[in-house]
Amino acid sequence: MNDERGFTLTEVAVACALIGILLISMLRFFDSAVSGAADLQSSTQQHADARLAIDRLVRELRQAYTGDPTLAPLTVGPRTLSFYSPDTATPFHLRRIKYRLQDNQLQRSVTVSTDTDGTTTWHFGAAGEYFPVMDARVADAFSQSAADPHRVDITLVGLNSKARADRPFTTSVELRNV
Repeated sequence: MNDERGFTLTEVAVACALIGILLISMLRFFDSAVSGAADLQSSTQQHADARLAIDRLVRELRQAYTGDPTLAPLTVGPRTLSFYSPDTATPFHLRRIKYRLQDNQLQRSVTVSTDTDGTTTWHFGAAGEYFPVMDARVADAFSQSAADPHRVDITLVGLNSKARADRPFTTSVELRNV
């Protein structure tokens, strides 16, 4: 007996529609998984970069020193931080290092002293250009303790890849030479 019954056009159309819905659902799932993994990797990289930038700021701030009583060794404002540090790359020079929060960025500027006459009077040229260090947002990033003027508190909130506040970074620095 030769039975030539097969699937009807309606059955084939319904099966194709169900397979299409299943494939689209699977593709959306995989797309969201890949997108989530990429966002996590980006956020982790930004966190590591921010931690590196803050560690550098802390390391430089711990070296704050002038050797000159006429220079204020440290100036702390809610969105600015300025201090002097010996220039290890150029002997007998001093660096004026400034950090500021502007346009959702922590920015850094360095100006090296121009004199080497061995006196304790330091001369600086024009202020150095500010370069971005990390994307950050916070109202009051820097504060100096009234009870302990040798301590500076730093609070920054890093921005994630979607420019939303992501992770807070808080640290205190005990100044060694000021």
